[in-house]
Amino acid sequence: MAVARPGLAALVWADDDHQAQFSTFGELVWKELVDGNDQIFLTLNGHYWPTGRTVRKNAAGHDVPVHLANYQDCYYGGSAMVRLYQFDLARGVVDVRTFSPRQPSRGSLRFDGGRDPSRGAYLRTVDQAPINKLKFERGYTVEAFFWLPDNFKDGHHGWCGLFARQGSGAAAGKTGDDPKESAATLSLSDGGELQWAVFPLNQDRISTNWGHELPVEKWWHVAVVNDGRRTTVYVDGCPVVRNPATPAVGLANPGGSWLVGASSYDGKVDRSFAGLLGDVRVVDRPLSTREFMLG
Repeated sequence: MAVARPGLAALVWADDDHQAQFSTFGELVWKELVDGNDQIFLTLNGHYWPTGRTVRKNAAGHDVPVHLANYQDCYYGGSAMVRLYQFDLARGVVDVRTFSPRQPSRGSLRFDGGRDPSRGAYLRTVDQAPINKLKFERGYTVEAFFWLPDNFKDGHHGWCGLFARQGSGAAAGKTGDDPKESAATLSLSDGGELQWAVFPLNQDRISTNWGHELPVEKWWHVAVVNDGRRTTVYVDGCPVVRNPATPAVGLANPGGSWLVGASSYDGKVDRSFAGLLGDVRVVDRPLSTREFMLG
C-alpha cells in the first residue's frame, strides 16, 4: 500500500527489532519497505526485549523513529502492559504512554517529602483506631503500591517511610540495637532498597528484611507476610533474597498511631516519603501470593 499510494502517511509494524540496533529481519524490512518510502514516519516493532528506541534516516534524508515495545520478559508477561499512541493533528505531535491496567495509575497520593531540611506530609491513624492495639501474634500482611520519582536517589530521600509505627522500640519495652528506632517500619534506602525493620514480640532486637535496589519512575508492589513465625518480603509477587530465618513473632506494641507516608524515630515523625503511594492494605493474617492486590 505504501508503494501504491506514495502520498499517504503510513506506519509500519514489524515483529523483529531490538534496542538501538537492527536484527537481520529488521534490516530487511528497512531496506525493502521503509527506506525508500518517505511517507513512512514511524515503525512499531516487537519480539525482542527490553523496550527501546532509535532513529534512522531514510533515503530522503528524513528521520524515522523506530520503537521497540515488548513486555513479555517482565513480571507476569508485563502484567497486561499497554503502549498507547495518540496522534494529535492540531499540535502536530504523537503522545506515547505505557501503562499497566493491573497496577495503579490513578487514585494515588503524591508525597513530596525529603530531608536536609526535613519536609513533607503524611497520614496517621486516629488515636482510637483498632489497628493501634494489635500485636499480630498469629501473623500479618502489609501491602502497598508505590512509585519513585527520577530524583529519588539524589541523597535527600533515603530512609523515608511507606508505613511505620510512630512509637519506638523503647516505648514497647525493647532495649536491643537502637531502641529509639520505630517499633516497625517499611522504608526505602538512598538506593531505593526496601527494608522491613521491626521489634518482634519474641526478640529484644530488630529483625530486618532487605529488598534489592529498585529502578525509579515505575510502579512497584511490596508485600510483607508474617506467618506467625517468620517474615517474607515480596516485590511484585516474588520473594526477595534477604529474608531472615530467625523466628519473628508478631509486632511489639508501643502504643500510639501508625503512619502512612513517613518513618519515625524516638517517637517522632522523621522522614516523609517522596513519590506516589497507591493502595495500602494491612491484614491480621498471612496472605498467600494469590491473595495479593496484584489481582
